[in-house]
Amino acid sequence: MKPYQAILFALCFTAFAASSSLPKNNTVAGFEKIRSLIGEWDGTLPDGKPIKISYQEISGGAIVEIYHSQDPMWWNMSSAYHRDKEKIMLTHFCSWGNHPRMAAVVPAGTIKRLEFDFIDITKTQPQNGYMRNVAFEFKSEDHILHHWLWQEQDKQVPLTLTLKRKKAKPELK
Repeated sequence: MKPYQAILFALCFTAFAASSSLPKNNTVAGFEKIRSLIGEWDGTLPDGKPIKISYQEISGGAIVEIYHSQDPMWWNMSSAYHRDKEKIMLTHFCSWGNHPRMAAVVPAGTIKRLEFDFIDITKTQPQNGYMRNVAFEFKSEDHILHHWLWQEQDKQVPLTLTLKRKKAKPELK
């Protein structure tokens, strides 16, 4: 083998080895699904009461989700989403004073669902429950479901929020 062929072979082998060690997930596309939620959403809580949720982009490209409800369990809550290497991170700021952190690893392929799994929590109100896990189910561009797993002491309760994108009212001419 000639020296330049050996060098070319070594470069090709190195490139192949480096590409095969890259993460095999869809983090960028998964975060774009979260970014696609930017705007206002009307929803229904598990007990049928209304809720409004807004998504907006903040500094550094993070997305913040803000809840608006008359129900004390759901008022004044927000969550922040941001990328961290091969994961999408979520920090939830609960109206009960707890701040659970979760992460989603986005598998390759079409994204119909993003599942955030519990990492840890800052419990400023230890007697209160907290969101343990959440999954986003993308039904369409304008319809999503949030599937929560609420943890309270040793009991876990699944909760589902149904959300529809709020359409801007047409301007009168």
